[in-house]
Amino acid sequence: MDDFTTDNTFKEGAGYTYPAGTNVYYTADGYWDCLSGTLVAGVKGSAESIYRRGFVDITKEDIGLGDVPGRLESLEERVSRLELKIYAVPVEFRLLSKPPINGQAGQTITFICSLSIDSSGLVSKEILEKATDDITWTSSNTTIASVTGHYIRTRDNITGSIYVNILGHKSGNVTVTGTTSNGMSVNCTAVFS
Repeated sequence: MDDFTTDNTFKEGAGYTYPAGTNVYYTADGYWDCLSGTLVAGVKGSAESIYRRGFVDITKEDIGLGDVPGRLESLEERVSRLELKIYAVPVEFRLLSKPPINGQAGQTITFICSLSIDSSGLVSKEILEKATDDITWTSSNTTIASVTGHYIRTRDNITGSIYVNILGHKSGNVTVTGTTSNGMSVNCTAVFS
């Protein structure tokens, strides 16, 4: 027997679908009836085109939400961003090296600046490092020299020295600017011969 849909000769009325193998019997009051309850004919999410039967697991992809991050993942990201906004607020950003710094074309030279974050809230080496990673470094002329990276040495959980590496490509002068997430900046001039 194939799947079937009830009509008016069935006890529950017309329009109920049952799978193949459903036991059907004739009742004393003159109607057909099924031994099982009314079954779901199939299940599908809005992103699916075919109904499924049996033990069906509906996922967020099945209902068209595959690109929505999981609730826990999204919460962790939000907490991380909030933590950085609240706790990693730079309060002092200053140049420690005395410009101009000098080097040869083809060399990497380094200047040092200091970064301090607000100590009135939660502080840690990791939060200070996050604040350092949010600094944008730019060279006034990337054909002469470019910023190749930076690293921090923390003195405590609120202050660190940032070492900024500049690679000279050819002779000339450049100004390297670092800008924090809250708009503080430092400038250092580098001269390559």
